[in-house]
Amino acid sequence: MTAAQAAVGLFDPVHPARTLVLGEAASAWWHKADAQTREVLPAHLASAGVREVYRCRGAPLLDAPTWQQAGIGLHQDPGTAAQQRLARLRATCADASPGITLHGVFLSVLGLGVLITGPSGVGKSELALDLISRGHALVADDAVELQRRAADLLVGRSSPLLAGFMEARGLGVLDIGRCHGPGAVKARERLDLIVHLDDSPRPGFSGEERLRGRRSLRTVLEVAVPEIFLARGLGHNLAPMVETACRDHWLRLTGYHAADAFEARQQLQILDPPTP
Repeated sequence: MTAAQAAVGLFDPVHPARTLVLGEAASAWWHKADAQTREVLPAHLASAGVREVYRCRGAPLLDAPTWQQAGIGLHQDPGTAAQQRLARLRATCADASPGITLHGVFLSVLGLGVLITGPSGVGKSELALDLISRGHALVADDAVELQRRAADLLVGRSSPLLAGFMEARGLGVLDIGRCHGPGAVKARERLDLIVHLDDSPRPGFSGEERLRGRRSLRTVLEVAVPEIFLARGLGHNLAPMVETACRDHWLRLTGYHAADAFEARQQLQILDPPTP
């Protein structure tokens, strides 16, 4: 939940949000409170930072001038349930989150959101189709809309126009849901990993990169996203590489790093070599 979404909440006179939604629960509190408590409520909430109040189904009748005098905007929505209004307001806040559009193919692979990037013609669509045929799902092709929903949470989706469609050179535009079934398309996914395809004919790897891979962190909307560089020259079938990168990423999230484990085993062999 973003800070903007957290600033919208149900009625709470003790720890109120900036925007309050009043419903049946507020009515129960209202009828239990004495007259003096109800009278000073607008001023109390205003001093706590409340700026807007939505009166929804089941909420008590409120005197609009009193609330406006306290500096709180009062919105009448008696036909809508409080939870429904709350969900709409938070959805509006989410749509207003900072966003950016990146070029690439965005997929859901083994429970991770993977953005495949690289220069035009490097084989992003071919790799994406290979992954889809292996049971993974397309989220967005070409133009990936990303929004920052929380401090370290990026959520990606397709534009409504392109949703479910993908362009592959030689095949044209494809309807992925109709070709591979509805499970092959996903509406949105968290961005967890970026896989950048390198089209260098003979990409060189340093000793450290051979041990730990060619990795970096890419900043997207002020969020650091792990990025892996895969050489197209390593082979035409990179789908198993991406799947394995995802499995390795899950291990890294638990704190396990294969390179560190290998170095520890190597160090143990040096310090305490096995007896011949």
